[in-house]
Amino acid sequence: MRHVVASSFDASAYLGALPQFAGQLPTGAARFATDPGHYDLAGSRCVKDLAVSELLHDGPAGTVRIRYAGNPWKHDEDLIVQYTGVTRLDVDAGDPSEGSGKVYGPGLIGHIMLDEILPAPEGCRHEIAGHRGRVVVVCADLTATWVRVPRPDDPPPGSWTPVLALGDRWHWLGRTPDGTWVVGVPHRRADPAEDSLDTLLEVLAGSWPATARRWSGLPPQAPALQTIVRHALVCGDWRARLALEWLEQGLPMSEDLAGALQVVQDDRRYGQRERHRARRLWKSYRRDAGH
Repeated sequence: MRHVVASSFDASAYLGALPQFAGQLPTGAARFATDPGHYDLAGSRCVKDLAVSELLHDGPAGTVRIRYAGNPWKHDEDLIVQYTGVTRLDVDAGDPSEGSGKVYGPGLIGHIMLDEILPAPEGCRHEIAGHRGRVVVVCADLTATWVRVPRPDDPPPGSWTPVLALGDRWHWLGRTPDGTWVVGVPHRRADPAEDSLDTLLEVLAGSWPATARRWSGLPPQAPALQTIVRHALVCGDWRARLALEWLEQGLPMSEDLAGALQVVQDDRRYGQRERHRARRLWKSYRRDAGH
């Protein structure tokens, strides 16, 4: 690879150079290379962590079709890349690539680390680096398509409706037809909100005012932000620090939150700074409440 350092999952140099040569790429290749999610390592449409599930090479037709299976912990979809006008196919996985109608099986090069698309005299050159090898395709152009694949544990359609994204790219707060609030990944299983407080903590990554504005459109029966903050306080570590920030930003206090703050200020497992912040918030609440 010329710019991407696949072994360290670093595409920064490539992304820096991409604007200079994106106009030289064929239409489909340019669309795929410049997709904002392509190198978003934590995103659900990043090539990292995909795995080749099928590679079909039709020599006489000059086509290659590669299907990449999504990682169930990251992707909701598989990626299919169709190459046309293929003049070169190299598969570095101990398996020859010559011939027509060649089908390569799953796990060909291991999970994908990263890829790189560059202009070539023929059109473009696509190199895919895996943990156990690599694939290089030189072609006139390519088309990349994401397709959702049903899984055995998928719930029946309509079993719950996503309502609000939590901010971690995958999970949503939603409701079942009987009104139960749940947390899950769209098209996948969802669990009751009261059993998903650890996942709901993702909302703390945003500021209290911004999240409060998003939450204001939900009905009163939705999980309360105060409940999430209380859970963060008793969890400790970075989650307690985010909860303290929300309280300092103006999240309304309650007796339950005051009790959690009292636990924090007296528990030496928390850092001294966090204990002092908790004590200031607790004293302010008690003073304002007239205690």
